[in-house]
Amino acid sequence: MNEEEHWLPVVGYEGWYEVSDLGRVRRKMDGPKSTVGRIRRLHLNGYGYFAVQLSAKGGRKTRHVHRLVAEAFLGKIPPGHEVNHISGVKTDNRLSNLEVVTRSHNRRHAIRMGLVRVNGEDNPNSKLTNDLVMEIRANCGDGSKYGIKSEYARRLGVDTSLISQVVLGRAWKHLDGGGSKNE
Repeated sequence: MNEEEHWLPVVGYEGWYEVSDLGRVRRKMDGPKSTVGRIRRLHLNGYGYFAVQLSAKGGRKTRHVHRLVAEAFLGKIPPGHEVNHISGVKTDNRLSNLEVVTRSHNRRHAIRMGLVRVNGEDNPNSKLTNDLVMEIRANCGDGSKYGIKSEYARRLGVDTSLISQVVLGRAWKHLDGGGSKNE
């Protein structure tokens, strides 16, 4: 079954370009090296999103396709809000896969979907907390207290090598004042 494609003007480029609810962009007005109705070529940017070059009135700008779709079909995106890909697939710019959400909602969604790496105690698999890491560093700071490291490892259910990495500042680097300088 084929989806029927609906087209609306690209916000800010009305009369020049249109965007569809399937995530395609086409030329609305004749221009240099371009004809009406021609589907624009999308390119994948360094962050994994499809983008398109739009030219009008002598200027050229690169825009993310998911934002073009959301702006045209969902309306103006309020400050502090972002366009979220519901499926987690950044290249799926169909309207049915997009929603406008707060930045914090978008971040939580990305974490739930496994799209971003979470460090420290924010990682749901972490057995350590920021406070525990600081305690370990304070108590094992000179790097030579193997018995204390072993006790922490046993009590917390982690490998002694993790405790050593914490003490040396190679693990949990994001905490200020981390790690002994003695290697």
